[in-house]
Amino acid sequence: MNIFLVSDEERAAVMDMLPEGVAEEEPVLFCATEEVEGELRTVGILSATMEGNSWYITHIAVEKDMRRKGIGRALVSGLVNMARGSLADEICLEYCLDPNADPAADAFFDALKFTEVQRSNIYSIPVLYVESRLQNLLADIPEGNYKCLKDIPGSLWAQLRQDLTALGEGYTPSPKTPLKNQMLYIDPGDRRRYDGEISSVFLAKNGNVGGCILMSERKQGISVDYVCTLLDDTLEYSGALTGIFWLSYQKILEKYGDNVKLFANTQNVMSERLFLKFAAGKKAVYGVSVEREMAL
Repeated sequence: MNIFLVSDEERAAVMDMLPEGVAEEEPVLFCATEEVEGELRTVGILSATMEGNSWYITHIAVEKDMRRKGIGRALVSGLVNMARGSLADEICLEYCLDPNADPAADAFFDALKFTEVQRSNIYSIPVLYVESRLQNLLADIPEGNYKCLKDIPGSLWAQLRQDLTALGEGYTPSPKTPLKNQMLYIDPGDRRRYDGEISSVFLAKNGNVGGCILMSERKQGISVDYVCTLLDDTLEYSGALTGIFWLSYQKILEKYGDNVKLFANTQNVMSERLFLKFAAGKKAVYGVSVEREMAL
C-alpha cells in the first residue's frame, strides 16, 4: 500500500472518490493506492484544510472491499505527520451519524485517539415545506438590499468577517471549534466554501452588512452553516433574517429544484432557531453531528 500527497496534476484521477467541489476547494489531498489483481488501484482518499492553527479533515473514504486493512489509519497518519511539520496544534473533524452512516465511524476515530468534543442534533426538512410559512412573514421584512453572496464585493465580505470577529462574548475565537461552526477565522477568500448563489446577505440603508445566512452543498442536501444579524439585537426579531432566508429559498429552488432538503446543525443556536421557525411543524431529526479533535 502506498500513501502519498496528491499533486494538482494528479487530482483528476481521484475525483470520483470525492464529493463535488472538494478537489477544487481543499488544499491537501492524501491518496492510498494498492495493487489489486495486478492493477494499481486507488482505494482511499483524505482531504483536509488548515484553519487557524488547526487542520480540519473535510472528507475521508476507503473503498468498501478494502476496509479493515489499515488504509484509513494510514491516511490519517499521513496528515498527522504533515500537520506536525506545519506547527499546527490539532486536527479536527466532524461527521454525521444517521441511518445510512457507517456504524464503525465512532470506533474508528476512538482507535485513532480523536477526543469527542460534542454531539448535536441535525434537523432536516424538505425545502417546499418552507414556502407557506415564509409567505406569511414576508410583510415584516425591513427595507434594505438582499443580495446573493456572489453579488457583493470583496470589501463587504471583509467587513462581514470583521463584524463577526467583533461580536464579543459568546463568539470568542476558539481553536477547539471548526471554522464552519464558528465563522471567526474566515479570510475574504474563504467565501468560496459557501455556495455564493444561495448564501445571502442583508445590506442596510447605510450600505453596511446587517446579517447573513451562509449555506453549502452537501451530499444529503443544502446545509445551513451559519446565520447572524450584526447591526443590533433587534434585527434578530425584525424580519431581516426572513428576507435573507427568502432570497436563499428562491435561489435554492432555481438551482436545485424542489426535491432538495435543508439541514441545520444545533451547534449554531440562531441557525437552529431560524430553521425551526420555517419548518412549519415539519421538523425531523436527521441524525447526530459528532465533533472530534486530536491534539498534536
